[in-house]
Amino acid sequence: MPGKRGRRGTIFLKEGLDAIEKKLLIAEEFCHLYAHHQTQLSADQYAIDKCEN
Repeated sequence: MPGKRGRRGTIFLKEGLDAIEKKLLIAEEFCHLYAHHQTQLSADQYAIDKCEN
């Protein structure tokens, strides 16, 4: 979820992931925060798919 100031945000990870899965997800989500600066929680599926591509 992008923050209100700059490129800050919060990345949520589900429990039970091993260290490598956590690192990969954090890297991917950080890229979303930095490149797109939008939340996917309120976006429609089309917008989410477009960002993922």
